[in-house]
Formats: sequence, C-alpha cells, structure tokens
Amino acid sequence: METSQKHYFDDADEALSPETSRPNFVKLAPVFSMTPETSLHPLSDDGHDTLRGLEEWFSEHGGTAVATDYLEALLTGWAPKIPARAWGLDAPKLIAWHSKSEMNEVFLASEARTRLATALGELKITGSISPAGLAEGRKGLNALRPVPQIPRGTRHWPYRDEVPSALADIGNVLDSAPIG
Repeated sequence: METSQKHYFDDADEALSPETSRPNFVKLAPVFSMTPETSLHPLSDDGHDTLRGLEEWFSEHGGTAVATDYLEALLTGWAPKIPARAWGLDAPKLIAWHSKSEMNEVFLASEARTRLATALGELKITGSISPAGLAEGRKGLNALRPVPQIPRGTRHWPYRDEVPSALADIGNVLDSAPIG
C-alpha cells in the first residue's frame, strides 16, 4: 500500500506486488521483481527479510530514512563478519577466498544478497537508489559474479549455471535505476 507519495510498502500478509511497488521498480525489474521463487532472486530468502526490515525502517523514519543506515544497523549484528578486504577482491582472489571454506561462500553470498536487496528495496520503496545504496548493491553484485567459477567440488549450488544471466539482469537494473 502507498503510505505517502514517496514510499511504497507491501502488505505484510501479501507477496511482492506491482501495486505496492514504485513504478520505476516495476518497469526496471520485470524479469525478477514479482517472482521470488529461487535463491537467485534478490528479494527471496535473505532479500525478503531485508526488504521487510527496510520497509519498517522507512515507515519508522519517514522522510529521514536512509537505506544504507538500515543496512549498517542490520549487518552490525551479524556474525561472522566478512572482512572488509573481501569486498574489494578481484575475481581470482575472491574465488580463492570462497574456496577456502564452504562457509566463506555461504556467509559472503548471504551478505552480498542482503546488500543487493537493500539497493533494490530502496528502488522498490522510493523509486530511486541513493549513490551509497548503489555502491552497496554493486558490492553485492561483484561478490556474487565469481560464484559460477568456484570449483564444483566445494559446493554444488543447483542454480550455479543460471547465475551469470541472473546477475546480468540485476546489474542492468542497477545501471538503469534513477539515482536519488
């Protein structure tokens, strides 16, 4: 439901819907925006929880809400912490880091999806993504791009072969989103 001219929120008892999303989001994210049935969807699982929390954050803080403040508050309580250096690694180093432990991949992927969901949730709620939100979304996207290159022996993810095209779709949304 629309609670102000600026913010669109979903009904907590309903699924993601075009009627409760900013038109910019619906226009830019038609490929994945309303069908969060797989773990590739940026608003499923971690992303759904992030979106619901972000909606609460915007509802509580109104016009002063900042999506990245929500993300920072959310990640403060997470353990284990992903080393800050991991977010800036190039693909070969990120693959090596992922491959050291299945848990590295699990935790980094979860946090990456949360960063993406924050950026896309901001677009869904407000109709634009802040520069800081876009930077966080790109961090998440860049951390997920090497996933298909991780040796299959470390972790078999059933959607691994679909990751490149799904991430390309998400990247296109980030590239096309209004910055605000």
